[in-house]
Amino acid sequence: MLYQPYEVVAKLLDFIVEASKEDKMKQEWDTLVTHLDALSNRATELEVQSVGKEKNFSLRECSHGKKQGSVQDDETFSLIQQKIEAREKMLNEMKENIEMLNKASTTHSVTIQLQDAQIVHLILGHYPPFTEDEE
Repeated sequence: MLYQPYEVVAKLLDFIVEASKEDKMKQEWDTLVTHLDALSNRATELEVQSVGKEKNFSLRECSHGKKQGSVQDDETFSLIQQKIEAREKMLNEMKENIEMLNKASTTHSVTIQLQDAQIVHLILGHYPPFTEDEE
């Protein structure tokens, strides 16, 4: 580098800074993907819990139905049904959000790979690899 013109050294240093920024972006991207995976796992856990609670609700309805009158049974059933529907709606929205994030993640990953290939191509086209003989 000592025997290279100032412009070449400046461009190489700019490239090093840019590569450092790209590494930082990749690390941030990896962090986001990790958080997305955790969110997806949590949504799956909530879905499993919700399905389990649906079964528990029906058992509770049966046991409480014998003790209470028919009017209270209908109100209890209606309330439980509303809660179940609200949770199902929330889970479906979470699934849609996760699908959208997965698609965005894939798109961004492909874009990063394409940009990386373009940068390498441009660098190799403008700056041939250094050899030990060039002093």
